Amino acid sequence: MTEPSAYRTGFHLVAVTSASLLQILNQFLFFAVNARLWGADARTDSLQFAIALPVVLATIVTGSLSYVLVPQLVAKFKNPKEERAAWRLASFVGLLTLVVSGSISFLLYLFALPIAEALMEQKQAGQHLAAGGFLRILSWQVILFGMISWAQAVLHSQHQFAVAASAGVIGTAAQLVTVLCFGDRSLEVIAWAINLGSVLSLLIHLIPIVPKLG
Repeated sequence: MTEPSAYRTGFHLVAVTSASLLQILNQFLFFAVNARLWGADARTDSLQFAIALPVVLATIVTGSLSYVLVPQLVAKFKNPKEERAAWRLASFVGLLTLVVSGSISFLLYLFALPIAEALMEQKQAGQHLAAGGFLRILSWQVILFGMISWAQAVLHSQHQFAVAASAGVIGTAAQLVTVLCFGDRSLEVIAWAINLGSVLSLLIHLIPIVPKLG
């Protein structure tokens, strides 16, 4: 006879996989709508550059969180006597992630134009300026992505996979809806739609976590 834990594992696997597929579909549609609205030119190239760089930086900062933090939290949460210690550890790592990713976001915002000039090849006139503007908007992605990664690690350590999975779906859906409704106004709207989706995703991640932090 199959144990109940096996059914739970199977359910979580199906739910997370389905949510991941929906999130990928939302992202595909988001960029498809963006391409249909604005095509391919110097400014859209600048936007793609500004989208990629913050994600790369955030991944470097938080890429090891799930490997390092989750096992330690799981071990502590298994022991009721260690639960408070687990939340203190989660709080400390969260604060550290906030400070580091926030500092990078601030520096990226402050030096967006010089960074764009240094990393982008010489393109059409004004493209570096456009890339710098988009990079200022999307510099927030470092701190948002970093905190989402931390929150996911905490939720996964408590086996709250559905919350983390649904947050990604809702966040990318919000990005898609924003672009469908307002994306034809300017490329800046596309950039702000990405930030909006990330903020919404982070808020959903934090709902079950914040009351327990200490």
